Amino acid sequence: MCKLNEKLKEWENWYSEDQNSVCAQISDMLLDAAVFYAINEARKYATIDAQGNPELNWLVHNFIDRSFLKTQALLVRRLCDGRKDVISLRRLINDMEENKSLLTRENILSAFGYPYDYEKVIKEGCQTNNSTMRFNGAQSEIVHKNIDLLTGVKPEQRQQNDTVQDGVFDRLNKWLDKCEPIVNSVNKIVAHAATPESREKVPAKDLKISLARIHKAHCRIVRIAAFIGQVVLYKSVGLTHLPSYAGNKFEHFEKPLITKNNIEKLKNSWDRYDKHIKQLSERPERRII
Repeated sequence: MCKLNEKLKEWENWYSEDQNSVCAQISDMLLDAAVFYAINEARKYATIDAQGNPELNWLVHNFIDRSFLKTQALLVRRLCDGRKDVISLRRLINDMEENKSLLTRENILSAFGYPYDYEKVIKEGCQTNNSTMRFNGAQSEIVHKNIDLLTGVKPEQRQQNDTVQDGVFDRLNKWLDKCEPIVNSVNKIVAHAATPESREKVPAKDLKISLARIHKAHCRIVRIAAFIGQVVLYKSVGLTHLPSYAGNKFEHFEKPLITKNNIEKLKNSWDRYDKHIKQLSERPERRII
């Protein structure tokens, strides 16, 4: 029993308590996505020029699009990383699977401090007007139903040693496997500059990161994490809505970055950086050797 308590504490830390927890990673990912979707929506209402084209700076908006897709893909890959020296959704699933023998009906109820016989406790709580007993009994009933789901056992067949089925964690991993094209793309294009020979090992379609593919990955990841939080760990934190933001989300959204009479300053800034790059490449042997 002690062993499960230790594991639950570790899993809860990975899930929502560590600064790099699964929920923290997902929250960052979703907040960035919400900001991007707001920008994308705003583009629909941009001023149109005489030719019918939106008056949007190509350099800026192309940069936003590329940066968003790359950073989102990196965040997805982090959550899919199965190594044992990281905190990730994959590692959490794998560690739960490795320790599923601890997840028996009796152990789970005991670890969360709920009585096994909830009907008896609820009845006694009603007879004695004890709200705590009634609450604990009601919670025990919920946990029993979740354990039925995890173990594949019908209520009338419940046993104290009922254990989580192998297929539960397999299905979670298979759901996460559907994010593999994004992982491949990051490995070959974003995190590493793969050689042509290395890129050929991955289907060309799996090397493309699209908004639709990112959205599908979000759906899978949030559902998997919510299932673990609600059905296994009984954690109600996060993943029910976007992360809170204290300020006005759209303050100054309608204002331009710069006024027209300051455009020359941008050009000067661009030219200075261009000159800097040029200087770096002039006579490099004088600086290196």
